Amino acid sequence: MLTVAVETYLAVRRAAGFQLTPVATSLHSFARFATERGQTSVTTPTVIAWATTAASEAQRHTRLMAVRRFAHCMHSEDSRHEIPPDTLCCGRRQRPRPYIFTAADLQDIMDYAHRLGPPGSLRPQTYRPVFGLLAATGMRPSEARALQRHDLTPDGLIIRASQFKQSRL
Repeated sequence: MLTVAVETYLAVRRAAGFQLTPVATSLHSFARFATERGQTSVTTPTVIAWATTAASEAQRHTRLMAVRRFAHCMHSEDSRHEIPPDTLCCGRRQRPRPYIFTAADLQDIMDYAHRLGPPGSLRPQTYRPVFGLLAATGMRPSEARALQRHDLTPDGLIIRASQFKQSRL
């Protein structure tokens, strides 16, 4: 019963344009867990028992929120589905504070890259320009690795398929 409800929920959300790959995995896992316990609807104790099997507090929170959105949808059709409270797992990960490299830091990195071994290898001639490119343009490392010769144009450098599959000049 829950597996069918999960499939229906995911089909509706995908039709609205959501990809839901990690959410689908979580919801299918929850449906299997609940079915093994003989549940035919979403109940708060089952959600809590399933969410707490995750390794970290952040994963528990992510699991809880995925099932909570699913439960909201199911509750609108059938009041037997319970909506678990969103305060059970508060796994908000604190983002690390960004470090801004100084000019001296960048110079040290460039000097170190120039001294990379083994002697006679291409590593210094590869890493030094790459680090310089990253520092000068603010590109992501994956964007720099994906550069092709034809990406350098008279108008500038074309960054193709960067984050969110978009390109920019």
